Amino acid sequence: MKRHFGLFVVVLGTAASLRAAPQLRLTQTAVGPTIVTPGQDGPTQSVDAGNIGDGTLNLTVTASVPWIAPTLGQPHNCSFSDSCVPILIGLQTASLGNGSYTGTVTVSDPNAIDSPQTITVTISIGTSVPDNLEFFVQPGGSATSPTFYTATQGFAGASDSWLSITVAALGSFQFNVPYQVTVTPTPDMGEGDYNGTVSLGGSALPDDNKTIQVLMHVTTQPIAQASPTSLAFLVAQGGLPQTGNIYFGNGGQGTLALNGTTTPGDAWLSAQINGNQVTVTADPSGLSPGVYKSSVTVNSNAANANVTIPVQFTVEPPGPPTIFFGSAVNILTGDTPLAQGDLVAITGDQLSAGAPTDAQGFPIATQLNDTQVLVNGQPAPVLHTSANYAVIQIPYGAGVGQGVLQAITNGQPGNMISINIVPDAPRIGQLQDATSLQTVGDPMTPVAAGQTLILNGIGFGQTNPPATEGAAASTDPTQLQSVPLPQVCFGFATPFSSNTCVTATSAVLTPGNAGWYQITFTVPSGLQSGIMEPVYVQTSDATTNTIYVSLQ
Repeated sequence: MKRHFGLFVVVLGTAASLRAAPQLRLTQTAVGPTIVTPGQDGPTQSVDAGNIGDGTLNLTVTASVPWIAPTLGQPHNCSFSDSCVPILIGLQTASLGNGSYTGTVTVSDPNAIDSPQTITVTISIGTSVPDNLEFFVQPGGSATSPTFYTATQGFAGASDSWLSITVAALGSFQFNVPYQVTVTPTPDMGEGDYNGTVSLGGSALPDDNKTIQVLMHVTTQPIAQASPTSLAFLVAQGGLPQTGNIYFGNGGQGTLALNGTTTPGDAWLSAQINGNQVTVTADPSGLSPGVYKSSVTVNSNAANANVTIPVQFTVEPPGPPTIFFGSAVNILTGDTPLAQGDLVAITGDQLSAGAPTDAQGFPIATQLNDTQVLVNGQPAPVLHTSANYAVIQIPYGAGVGQGVLQAITNGQPGNMISINIVPDAPRIGQLQDATSLQTVGDPMTPVAAGQTLILNGIGFGQTNPPATEGAAASTDPTQLQSVPLPQVCFGFATPFSSNTCVTATSAVLTPGNAGWYQITFTVPSGLQSGIMEPVYVQTSDATTNTIYVSLQ
């Protein structure tokens, strides 16, 4: 179902018209989990949508699943806009069986900046409190269950000292109360199986009030721990196969070995083991638009020998590219704001119809395969592109303040999202020895007083002589493109301790590269040895993220 409100007329294409566009904001992008009594419809939820730009919004709301029925309510005053419109999310759940369900509401206006946006809706029909919990844990270790919910706050208790149940981040909420169960073997508990119970009571939903049977396996065998615990793919009909990786760690003892995978037989799904990594491939060939669900089971020598990973594959009709709202972040720390000349990752949908591709050589072109990305209407160098991910460089001449990103695929323009551009937003990453250029700073390669090091970073802004986005920085020692010398600091200044800062000896664009900077400095004396020391960089108006460096 869809409804519209307001009228909107604008011609896009110039900076002035971009500033005149409406700009979508939502008060929240997730609803739930909402606990619903079996056989009944759930209570209607509400999220406000407003305009923080100019013009007038003309909204459409659609749902990804039939049990969500979104409509638009009557405009009203709200805190962040002259007029907000409530998105009323009806939950038509009476026919659903017990269990957890998730869907999305898409809120869009094709002429608005920061549209579309989605609201994730999660419900639980009946209780989400499990009947049984099973844990695998090594002696001296611990393990915690996934979060489950009761409809209202009650009381809980555990039968044994090795068992505990806690409220997870309750705050002031008294409804949809989150709980987690943790097992911690006591020192006298050897290998073996141990049984206990956790009891809950006092919830307004009778099915919440139950006793959970808990089984704890204490083992010296490997324990397979998967990350992530589920996979989701999104691709256009007729697009290229998509891949995702599941990494397996060992939460136990011994050596973990993966020895096989199985799937339910879905032709679109396959998996391959490479060491302790499983690569899962979802192939849309021959599939019609829709949502496909399956799983991959990974077999191993662990005590929990079989780990099953749910997989969801969404195939959608081909359409214009979409950059997800809020997805434009710097490539080192994944945050904002974005600097002039910054290297920026964006995620989205149908950003390219081609295979994942990296730019080759300099200058970096403003089109890679079939993909362009515009910053305030200006083509930006594209360093990488794939169906759902791209890396670009913000032009050094991009105006400071609110900017707009837009992707164009095969000449078809997509949506626009807002970004905040500043002169510099420095971030640091890899640390190298200035002589050998080897990576240093971990406990195996500690650094010493008097050692000259290079910090690699991004986002330090325009240089002198000026840099051009996409162009390789000068390699001529007499023409290195520099920024003002920053301070490199060790430790944090507090009322009880001081930090130690030194002025960098050089701060330049990395010769022969684009967007990367090298900050060269000498490790000061007087630092405490044998510890991991926090290190960060301070410019005249910004402070970088912190990395930790081992000192000898």
